[in-house]
Amino acid sequence: VWLKPSMAIFVVIPGILLAAEIWPETAQRGGTPDVTRHAGWTEFLRKNREAGRPVACLPFASGNSINDFDVTARWMIHSLEHGAPMLNGYSGFFPKPYLELRNFVNAEFPSNDVISRFAELDVEYLIVARNYCAPEELLAAVPDKLDLIFEDEEADVDVYRITSCQ
Repeated sequence: VWLKPSMAIFVVIPGILLAAEIWPETAQRGGTPDVTRHAGWTEFLRKNREAGRPVACLPFASGNSINDFDVTARWMIHSLEHGAPMLNGYSGFFPKPYLELRNFVNAEFPSNDVISRFAELDVEYLIVARNYCAPEELLAAVPDKLDLIFEDEEADVDVYRITSCQ
C-alpha cells in the first residue's frame, strides 16, 4: 500500500525539477521588414540579374544565435522580391563550407580576398547595407573589383557588380 505513494515521489518530484530546469525561453520578435521601402534595389536586381547566379548580401550573420540570423532572415525576405539565389541564405542546416565562408567574410571584409572569393563562387552582385559598409570605404578598399551600379537612398542599400578578380 505504501509503495504507490513513494513511487509517485520518485516520478513526480524529478519530473517537476526537470521541467523547471528546461523552461523555454521567451519568444523574441524582430518585427516585419518593410519590403516596399526596399522596392528600388530589389526591382533593379530582378530586372538586371543573370538567372541562376547567386548574390551575396552583407552583412552576413555575425554568430550562431537567433539574433545573429535576424539580418539574414531579412535579406531572405527581400530575396522573395528579387528572386536571386542568396549565397548567405539558410535552411537550418549549415554545412562546414558555409560557416568557413561566413567567418572569412566577417573577419576580412572589405578586402580583395573576399571579393575574389565571391567571384570564385560565381556571385554577380554584392548587396551591401550602408550601415555595414559605406560606398566610399568599400570602393577604396577594393579598387577595380567592384562597380557601384545602384544606390537605393530610401533603403540605405547599395548594389555592386563584381567586375574583376585577377
